[in-house]
Amino acid sequence: MRAHRNDVYRARRSRGKAWPVILWILAGLIVLAVILFFAGQKYIVYDSDGSLHVVFPIMETAAPVTESGQPETVDTELVLEDPDYSGIVSDAGKGLTELHGQYLTADKITPDGLTRAASAVKAAGGNALVLQMKAPGGTLSWKSGVSDAAAYGVNGTAEQEDIDATLAFMNWVITSDEGRKSMSQDMGFVTPFDTFTGEYQSANPFVQIDAQYTAEGKTPVSWNFATIPSEAWKDGVGSALTAYAAGTGDWDAVKTAFVDGWATEYQLSH
Repeated sequence: MRAHRNDVYRARRSRGKAWPVILWILAGLIVLAVILFFAGQKYIVYDSDGSLHVVFPIMETAAPVTESGQPETVDTELVLEDPDYSGIVSDAGKGLTELHGQYLTADKITPDGLTRAASAVKAAGGNALVLQMKAPGGTLSWKSGVSDAAAYGVNGTAEQEDIDATLAFMNWVITSDEGRKSMSQDMGFVTPFDTFTGEYQSANPFVQIDAQYTAEGKTPVSWNFATIPSEAWKDGVGSALTAYAAGTGDWDAVKTAFVDGWATEYQLSH
């Protein structure tokens, strides 16, 4: 009985050792299949009906040749037909209204010119303005929001040679000895440039007091042209400041011109 049991035990152990071998064989077959798949991709060909199959080099059929050994030539006819778009429905432009506008040349692109043109188009039932953004001379028709640009003629609507001459003059004013002396000493202008140092610092008492306040840590009011309401507001504040500086006006008039004038301009535009 003991010998019989040992035989059964050995038989069961033998069958258990076969599973690792089978798993290794399956893993090897899987790896081989993956290698064959990637290696055989370059041998995939398409038939004329769109189906595909694999043709290895040993399976290829030699190309037909003539008696002299040259490849046979085949006469073919290439036919190019117009594409058929009958089945395509386009809705480009659907829902858009027609444009009826007026063409405006570069020399007419000014605030007044645009206002008049817009009014004329609206009166005629139009809905658009077509602007010539580049004049024949090459000048771009853009309008700077900085009032100084318009004042000095460098806002893009002037001729290029005039713009270049203006910029050259302005550079001379803030870099040459004569220009810096005229700006800071003779005219007493505000000179917020790093070229005005030493003897070229402004003699204007307002500028000197401003520099003193800034050195003391007081916050200066930024000069934002874009937020100033209008020329009328600037004229009112300027007149009040001039009278105060000349001793013929008081500071309350300056505050009234500044605050009340700003409120008036705001109400007019809102």
